[in-house]
Amino acid sequence: TTSLDPLQAKIIGLVFGTDNCRAFYLPLCHSYLGVPQQLDLHITLNQLKPLLADPTIKKIGQNLKYDAHVLANHGINLRGILLLTHSI
Repeated sequence: TTSLDPLQAKIIGLVFGTDNCRAFYLPLCHSYLGVPQQLDLHITLNQLKPLLADPTIKKIGQNLKYDAHVLANHGINLRGILLLTHSI
């Protein structure tokens, strides 16, 4: 994103990891000299919306509360957030 403020932040890319430790990055709105072609933000978010809103597909990540706020700005209700607890 472009900001730490979820109300001001614009999505520039999304990262996804799998349960077999693979990660994928979707570039959406990068803007710099020589930038490769980007995926369309609105088309991509519309295609991902069912996956992100599905409570049966668990989501694990750092700062998912922030991510949920940013996605809500695009009409996506992030569901299926798995809360991990640990002791120190």
